[in-house]
Amino acid sequence: MNFIFNRIGVRIVVSFCALVLLLVGGGGWSLYRLAVDQFERQMADHLVSVSVLVSEGLDGDVVGHIHPQYGLYQRMLAHIEKQRDRVGAARIVVFGREGKRLLDTAAPHAFGLPYTRFAYDRQEIERACQGMPTHSVAFYDETGMPFQTGYAPLFRGDTVLAVVAVDLGVGFVTAVEVFRQSLYLLGFVGVFLTVVVGFVLSKTLTRPIGELVRWAQQIGQGNLDQSVVVTAKDELGELGKTLDVMRQQLADRDEQLRQMLGGVAHEIRNPLGGIELYAGFIADDLDKNDSRREHILKVIAEVRNLNQVI
Repeated sequence: MNFIFNRIGVRIVVSFCALVLLLVGGGGWSLYRLAVDQFERQMADHLVSVSVLVSEGLDGDVVGHIHPQYGLYQRMLAHIEKQRDRVGAARIVVFGREGKRLLDTAAPHAFGLPYTRFAYDRQEIERACQGMPTHSVAFYDETGMPFQTGYAPLFRGDTVLAVVAVDLGVGFVTAVEVFRQSLYLLGFVGVFLTVVVGFVLSKTLTRPIGELVRWAQQIGQGNLDQSVVVTAKDELGELGKTLDVMRQQLADRDEQLRQMLGGVAHEIRNPLGGIELYAGFIADDLDKNDSRREHILKVIAEVRNLNQVI
């Protein structure tokens, strides 16, 4: 494993991928959060505006006296249904401060029944009861569709008589989901392209380095006859040219050493030949029983050994 990560090409690809993941991941997440925050702020402002608009179209004195037994109830229900269709809401509910429904476009006969989201959005409803329009967080209905509810106070005089709840579909959730998937796709494509570019770049870098290593090994083994050829046109190519100059200099030095050694051998061999020749004359002049002849023969043997060494 360490050998793999010690390779230049692997380090280049890993570094490029890490850089792209950092940029794409960090930048994408920042863009995603900015988009979500912006959509949420816009949706919240729209919800509050719509709920206030619907509440201003209702008369608190009239709402306070409606009952399903009276024809006024049906007229008020038809009014908020028109308001629902006009603002594009999914549902409009008017309920009292205690949470009992007065009007409900989704359940016309639910008068007096508890408002189902009263417990979930208690804090938001309490703010609306204090006269401050607000909105809930996003939630999903039974079909899995995302919604948010805007709450606006319904006044009778200066008193908050009831609360108007307007459910709107949260379309930005789908847009954000598409944006998030696009970021994932962008990150995948970015990493893939980075791997390809890093691989190509590593090949263009490691191939001439490998060539330089092989030529250096050849020179180290003493193969100085073949010129160094590196295909790169950059600094590695210049290094290859410098390596070839070094090879040529080593070859020239070896030739000079061979010439010098040849000259030294010649200069040494000449007097050794004379020594062997005259020692042979002396050996021939001495009697075979003469002890000095043995010494001369040893001189001749050593001279011949020196000749073999040279």
